[in-house]
Amino acid sequence: MKRFITVIISILLVLSLCACGEKNTKSDGNSVDLEYHVKLGQIPECEFALGDSVDKIKEHYSSEQESAEEHSDHSHDIYEIIEGEKTVLIDCGTYGYYYEKENESDGISFIVSYEDAFGFKMGALVTDIEKSLSGLKYSEEDANEENTFFMMGTSGSVLKCNISDYTLMFVFDNDALCATALYVTEDWE
Repeated sequence: MKRFITVIISILLVLSLCACGEKNTKSDGNSVDLEYHVKLGQIPECEFALGDSVDKIKEHYSSEQESAEEHSDHSHDIYEIIEGEKTVLIDCGTYGYYYEKENESDGISFIVSYEDAFGFKMGALVTDIEKSLSGLKYSEEDANEENTFFMMGTSGSVLKCNISDYTLMFVFDNDALCATALYVTEDWE
């Protein structure tokens, strides 16, 4: 009987060690399911997604603006609307939402995040993000005025991954993450 209990305990110990080893292997990468969120057109940390109504976003930030003005002696802008020739940017500081003027009814078609995104902290290394993209088809290219039009003076690199109708893009400066973008591929390439 003692031997039987010892064998059972040994088996349980081995199984628990195997489970711990399996858990550690999974936690080496990013825990956010990139493919899932990209297919939904969302950056998980961002309140809005691709296709969301322009008016919905403006309304949200207008109410935040009014609330900030009510609770302080001085006013500061929560957001700014910047109109270009063909596109409009709703600049909220940490997020930028773009839409095409002629397709405003289609909603937001480009989101850029200047803070943590998809579980990655700002400054994350390019190698860490490449690990999370393994199994997905992605490309690497030099940052330039076209692929980083939303940033000034970036001379680093870009990782792009097309998933369904959307493109996920990570922008690096000196191999450190400085912005993340998600956009409707057809509208922006």
